[in-house]
Amino acid sequence: CMTVGTTELFNEVDTDKLNMDDIDGTIKEFTDAVDQLSDGSSQLYDGLVTLFEKSGELADGTKQLADGAGTLYDGTGTLVNGTNDLKSGADELNVGAVKLKDGTVSLVAGIKDLKTGAEALDSGAGKLKEGTSALAGGANDLIKGADKLNSGASSLDSGASQVESGAGQVSAGASELNEGLGELSSNSEQLNAGAKQVFDTLLSTAETQIKASGLTVSKLTIKNYKTELNKLVDSLDKDKVYTLAYNTALKTVTAEVEKNNDAITAGVTKAVQAKVLEGVLKAAGYNMTAEQYNAAVKAGQIPEAVQAKVTAAVSAQMSTDAVKAQISTNVEAQKKQLIEQNSEKVTKQINEAVAKAKAGQTTIKNLIAQLDSYNEFYTGLTQYTAGVDSAYDGSKTLSAGATQLYSGTKDLHSGTTQLKSGTEQLTSGGSTLISGVNQLDKGASDLKDGTASLVAGVGTLYDGATQLDNGAGQLKDGTTSLVAGVGTLHSGALQLHDGAGDLKDGADKLNDGVATLIDGVKQLRDGAKELNDGMDEFNEKAVKKIVDAVDGDIAGLIDKLKATVALGKDYDTFGGKSDKTEGTVKFIYRTESISADDK
Repeated sequence: CMTVGTTELFNEVDTDKLNMDDIDGTIKEFTDAVDQLSDGSSQLYDGLVTLFEKSGELADGTKQLADGAGTLYDGTGTLVNGTNDLKSGADELNVGAVKLKDGTVSLVAGIKDLKTGAEALDSGAGKLKEGTSALAGGANDLIKGADKLNSGASSLDSGASQVESGAGQVSAGASELNEGLGELSSNSEQLNAGAKQVFDTLLSTAETQIKASGLTVSKLTIKNYKTELNKLVDSLDKDKVYTLAYNTALKTVTAEVEKNNDAITAGVTKAVQAKVLEGVLKAAGYNMTAEQYNAAVKAGQIPEAVQAKVTAAVSAQMSTDAVKAQISTNVEAQKKQLIEQNSEKVTKQINEAVAKAKAGQTTIKNLIAQLDSYNEFYTGLTQYTAGVDSAYDGSKTLSAGATQLYSGTKDLHSGTTQLKSGTEQLTSGGSTLISGVNQLDKGASDLKDGTASLVAGVGTLYDGATQLDNGAGQLKDGTTSLVAGVGTLHSGALQLHDGAGDLKDGADKLNDGVATLIDGVKQLRDGAKELNDGMDEFNEKAVKKIVDAVDGDIAGLIDKLKATVALGKDYDTFGGKSDKTEGTVKFIYRTESISADDK
């Protein structure tokens, strides 16, 4: 067993820097920093409690949004079915209008023939009989077309009623959706502000901790914290810290050696001069050392003439470039030797700097990871609130459009009801026309007696048939436009139904995601509570004890430490030494080993 005792342990301690003022100031800064950290953790917990409480309102809003989107989707499905029925009815109405137009053309032609026959009634009753038969055929076609037109108008009126009902449901669903999104959107600014306040508190606390550890860092913000902290991590890289510490320590040691440059040069010059003197003496036949020569001179054993020659010869050689170069080389070699003798001190400083930098680098990397984790939450929250605000704006437009759609379908239903009434009257008029034509055909044999009246009546009938033909043409053009409009309405209803489906899917995903968000906020709140409790415990069990210790025995301990350092520096020899020689004392004890068998 080897035991070493030495007085060198505290030789490098500068006791002048040990005073209670610095310690009191440091403890004051330390306790202030801990109080700020404790307050920050409390504010973090309060903010997260508020965020968790508001999360319930968020969940209710997303549930209302999902339910409203489902209602909207069902309503648009009804609207699509109604437009399908309306489209079918419009197609049938268009076909009936085309047939009606064909019938009125035949009717006009028949009445024209009738008119011609009436004017030529004198040429034969037979031709009148043929004309009335043709008129009867046209009237039958007219009644058939009127029946189909009436059927199409009924289908159209039924489809318009369904469209009106579906549009009403869409309008109500869009209004509910707008109200739900409005309530969600009203909380967006408060959520974002609370999350930003938490983030700013975390950054301020991190900045305070870093500066308290002795490092320099720019003011941390949400945008620059990662860049600034990564710069700090890079500056604490092992190789960079090692190089900086080595150059700093080496520069310090070199500066200390350079302070003794004159003394080193003088010592080296003296040693070289002694060698030159010995060479000169040997050349002159004096076989003695420099010390022996100097002793002989003092004793008066060397003649003055010889002394003068020796001195001149030594001075001549000392002024040569070779000797000057040797002196310079020896001075640099001795400096290098002195610097290398302090390598242990340099290595110690380097190792301490590297260890400190490594610990700081690990701490800052962990801090970056924690801030990144909260940044991910903060970014997700801002994206969520932006989406809610955007959806709210869209719901306003949707609600207004649904209201206009409902108003338009009501007008459409009213128009189809009027169209149905008109076709019923047309059918009734067609029956009356057929009855009249039959009577005309029956009374063809008596026509010759009233040809004058017949010509006038046929002229009137021809004018009416022409007007009916024009009306049938207008009806045909109107039903064609109606078919095109109903097709456009059907396409729009399909697009609206698809959009409502996408909205429903998105609202369901949003509702599911809010549950996950609430769990995350709860975990973050519980973690903040643990952090706050831990800071209180740290302040109570650690910080206050350190302050009590400083207020207690630290002053006496400093005095004892100064006295110990002074005694260690004074005890620099055990066996005696020259006053000009530096010395240290080490005691080494060797004892027999101790084994497990020793009892």
